[in-house]
Amino acid sequence: MLGSTADQTGRGLDNPAQQPRYVAPAPEVSSSATAEVSCPPVSLLTTRKSRRQLPPLPSQSEGYNVSDLAEYFGFHHSRIESWARRGLLGKPRGHGGHGGNIRFAEKNIVRFIRRHPSEYDLGRVDKTWFKFMVFGRYAGSL
Repeated sequence: MLGSTADQTGRGLDNPAQQPRYVAPAPEVSSSATAEVSCPPVSLLTTRKSRRQLPPLPSQSEGYNVSDLAEYFGFHHSRIESWARRGLLGKPRGHGGHGGNIRFAEKNIVRFIRRHPSEYDLGRVDKTWFKFMVFGRYAGSL
């Protein structure tokens, strides 16, 4: 066979599929390397989905908009809008419409939490925020 290479068996090695494969030897592991294996921190082992970062607690003068309340109560914004239409959240401030910024006073949200516990699910609310609202600065005023 002139012009082609052949191995000892006479097969041509021009086709890459016919080329002999090289298998790298497995790396040796020393006993000291296996003794130093460490586990990841427990925080990396959790399987629960991390919730989106909640907005910071607004100051008393700002109040809460529909998006904030949806995050804190764990509901879709349409549920919060339903509460607003029914008057459960008190009188809104600001303007509605496309791109509007309707806000509800904090004292009205506390009143809603106390008077309408059947409207929300404690398993879905943000616990830190809820405790702040119930036991925070307006806890004794209503």
